[in-house]
Amino acid sequence: MMPQAGQTLMVTAKARQDRHDPLSCRSFIQRRGGVSMAQWRDVAKAFALADGHISQKEVDVLRKALFADGRISKSELDFLREIKKEATSSVQLLDALIADCETSVG
Repeated sequence: MMPQAGQTLMVTAKARQDRHDPLSCRSFIQRRGGVSMAQWRDVAKAFALADGHISQKEVDVLRKALFADGRISKSELDFLREIKKEATSSVQLLDALIADCETSVG
């Protein structure tokens, strides 16, 4: 059963295993229609923090999704800082992504 707009979405263990799929959380949710930015943040946060560690693959997915429109908003930068703070560990690539976003905030 597919979630409807407005429903709370949870990332399951199966979805976590499939994180290498080129389909990002953001595009999946956008194609389902009508899901708010706040809900996208919840899903992306659950995706990135499912095991407490933010991996290189997760940073790659986040980079692709965040730079898809060619610009970075302050709320997107705040989101990255938030997940870094809440993660038990992360790759240095996350720091590089945050630095790139800081220079691109517009």
